[in-house]
Amino acid sequence: DSSAADYILSLPSGKAVVADRLTELLDQPRPASMVVALDTSRSLSPSHLEAAKNSLARYVDRLQGGEQVSLLGFNDTVELASGFTSDREAFKSSLSKVNLAGQKTELYQAMLYGIENLKGIPGQRTLLVITDGKDEGSAVSLEQVIQAARDNGVRILAIGLPGLPGSPMA
Repeated sequence: DSSAADYILSLPSGKAVVADRLTELLDQPRPASMVVALDTSRSLSPSHLEAAKNSLARYVDRLQGGEQVSLLGFNDTVELASGFTSDREAFKSSLSKVNLAGQKTELYQAMLYGIENLKGIPGQRTLLVITDGKDEGSAVSLEQVIQAARDNGVRILAIGLPGLPGSPMA
């Protein structure tokens, strides 16, 4: 069995900034399919990205039969780092290759891309967004993302990470 403590992001400052959000995630029915959209913009500190990656690796270790996960990295662009898989080691290998890049955070573009990847997949579908900031430069609006999620029955969960000084969530 998993507990929220298994997924707390331990930051270098000693803070555990996302415990409440992850508790909410764990208290809900587990998704059959999840897209993780991970902010890789340079406004995120390297240590916070590593903390998020470590937490995701622990989450994936507890995938149950029939559950699958996919990974997107986003900054100035959105890139598919891992297609849907139930293979824990394959996902963690893809996750380990995600690095900081770009200057902007195309948050809404990444969210829409994640929702589109979940289209047509049977069962519960969830988009988990991990970011430190606001949208910068997406060609779509938040309203379009929300409508796409509604139209496709996709639940969106978001975890905010602190950014570098000067970033929206610093």
